[in-house]
Amino acid sequence: MIECTIITVCKNAENEIERTIQSILSQKIDKKRIEILFIDGLSSDNTLKIIERYINDFEDIKIRYISEKDNGIYDAMNKGAKNAKGEWCLYLNAGDTFFNEESLENILNIENKEDFDIVYGDTVHNYKNKYTIVKAKSEKELTYKNGMEFCHQSCIIKTNYQKENKYSLNYKIAGDCDFFTRAFLSKAKFYHIPKVISIFVKDGISSTRGSLVIKENADIKLKYNIINEEEYKIEVNKAILKIKIREKIPKFIIKIRHNIVMKKNTKNWISLDEIKNTGDRI
Repeated sequence: MIECTIITVCKNAENEIERTIQSILSQKIDKKRIEILFIDGLSSDNTLKIIERYINDFEDIKIRYISEKDNGIYDAMNKGAKNAKGEWCLYLNAGDTFFNEESLENILNIENKEDFDIVYGDTVHNYKNKYTIVKAKSEKELTYKNGMEFCHQSCIIKTNYQKENKYSLNYKIAGDCDFFTRAFLSKAKFYHIPKVISIFVKDGISSTRGSLVIKENADIKLKYNIINEEEYKIEVNKAILKIKIREKIPKFIIKIRHNIVMKKNTKNWISLDEIKNTGDRI
């Protein structure tokens, strides 16, 4: 039986997909325990050719792909879970990587794993080759009052649970936050391991469109009665104002400002080698 399906959502990812595949293949784990499932949104570049090359060259690991039109990333992620053959799902999308060669084994080899619905670890954030470790809250500290509390790429989800609890297609960015908030409030069983599992690159849509993240997270918190109407209006009005201002500013200025803010926020971040030399923390 396949233990874990690594689901990779992609579209026109010829420049990123190989990095993710090589990260998976580098894992020091019996490859018979895992499969890689690509959910491709009808790529028009060389993405599928790259995937097919790996299918042909690596017979010791099961690699499959589905390429068809979808309704966005969360529809693709639902499709991945639906077609997964593993007992657990791990989403590692195009460009995402594991932290090191032991990452997958670290999260799959915990004791009594079958007692939990969601198992998650810590994450290293990367911005322009500067890195920092972001420790996730323990399962006893989770509240979901402030959005995501651990990185999606650093967790495994029991496949049957994922199939029964799909990602909402009502969100452009925060569908994963909605899923985990719903899981938390419905008493799903979470478990945290103090190990870094993945590297998250802070250049994606959720990193560069912070106001939309705030707005969608507020929608989620109101839906699940985590905040009241008054608190919701305050959060949303601030987010909408920022979005409207952003729409009037030339994109090159937004990019310059983003780079200035990120440079300031990451001034104390360190190299990946320094991160990996921190010993027991990872």
